Amino acid sequence: MKQFIRRTALALGALCLAVAVNGCKSQEQIQQQDDPGSAAAAVHIDLRSTLTVEGEGTVQVEPDMATLTLTVRTREEDASAAQQANAAQSEAVLAALQKGGVEDADIHTGALRVDEEYNYEKSPAAVVGYVALSEIEVTVREVRGVGDLISAAVAAGATNIQGPNYTFADESGAYRQALAAAMEDARAKAEAITGSAGVRLTPLPISIAEASSGQGIVYSPMAAKAEMSLAEDAGGLLGAPAPAGVIEITARVTVVYEVK
Repeated sequence: MKQFIRRTALALGALCLAVAVNGCKSQEQIQQQDDPGSAAAAVHIDLRSTLTVEGEGTVQVEPDMATLTLTVRTREEDASAAQQANAAQSEAVLAALQKGGVEDADIHTGALRVDEEYNYEKSPAAVVGYVALSEIEVTVREVRGVGDLISAAVAAGATNIQGPNYTFADESGAYRQALAAAMEDARAKAEAITGSAGVRLTPLPISIAEASSGQGIVYSPMAAKAEMSLAEDAGGLLGAPAPAGVIEITARVTVVYEVK
């Protein structure tokens, strides 16, 4: 009899404990447990019911900046004379740039290098002179005047030109526009696919991944013609500089949608 009473007491205690635990659960937890369509159950998505599309967006902008690297090269039989000649020639180039409207803050001069020049026909090779080289990096904020500026720099003593390389100051803003266009492209592709397949696309994507992006120069025939005329007016000191054209900024995204 005592054993029966003890077993009954233990069973009643376990039952009370189960009731107490269930009573501690919130109404939301009970609903999530009983409702397979709840937010907790929605975390598990059947990948067989998804659609992955890639979107691409491109924005074209006119460049508003250009960079140039000018080299001044002088040769003399004496190293000191080559250095002095290079300094004078560089000063003339700097003056031409300033006269062309370039601000001092947009001009950066590099270090001067003096190299020995050898006559290798002799044995041993003999030093026959010295070559002094210096570089000037220039940022041009009036891109329409790049051709004139290059011609003036060459006339003043620049012996080599690298550039112009065209850029756009607000590249990040243009890239955000390209991203928005890429998302619209991805959505349009997804709607076209699901519409043809007879399934429904969910309003919000499951995931979005930003893919590779980049920019490039798209040359305009009109810009090329204008730059060619500019070079001819400058007296043919240089061939026509690269036309500015427009800059293309491209963004790509990979978007995953759930379909029903």
